[in-house]
Amino acid sequence: KEAIFLNDMLLKMEPNHGGARLLEVMMDLADVNESKEDVRRLRQVVQNYELLPWDAALAWGTLAGLECAISQISNKCLSAWLKTFECATSLSPIEKDIATKGVVNAANIMLKQQRPVEEVRKLGERAVRLGLLNDPLQLPGELVRGVSHSAWREDAKNWKAVRHLEKNFDVIREEVLAAYESGAVTRDAVLETENL
Repeated sequence: KEAIFLNDMLLKMEPNHGGARLLEVMMDLADVNESKEDVRRLRQVVQNYELLPWDAALAWGTLAGLECAISQISNKCLSAWLKTFECATSLSPIEKDIATKGVVNAANIMLKQQRPVEEVRKLGERAVRLGLLNDPLQLPGELVRGVSHSAWREDAKNWKAVRHLEKNFDVIREEVLAAYESGAVTRDAVLETENL
């Protein structure tokens, strides 16, 4: 209640204070049932008020999530993720997690909209130059930083999981061949790809 009171007082003294406008809308969004009106108000704040860079990155990311909940491949959803990426990369240092989430989501939406791959690649190349992605068309839901994206690892032979698979190769091969011969592999593969 005190935070709301202080924010209301700030807005009375300075009606165009971007941070106070943002806080006002974000408090309304804390309700579980955000509406299209709340989304419209947040969009209005991020577009019409000057926000601190960190606030802008978070606000655009929130708006992107809300816009995409309404329509996953809309231009509003795409532009909000692109703006999230821009804001997060303008910070010093770059906010890598928010920027990566922004670029990956934007690129995936661009592909779903059937935009030219070169347009997606150009965005991805910028993310690679900024150290956010390993490859321009790498669009992971989660990126584990510091892990090589190489298909071959010299140290794999030391991994417990690899040693276990190698030790049990004959059993695994027999299980796979039996599943193939029974038709289970083909049947299950159809089920796995049916909704693609």
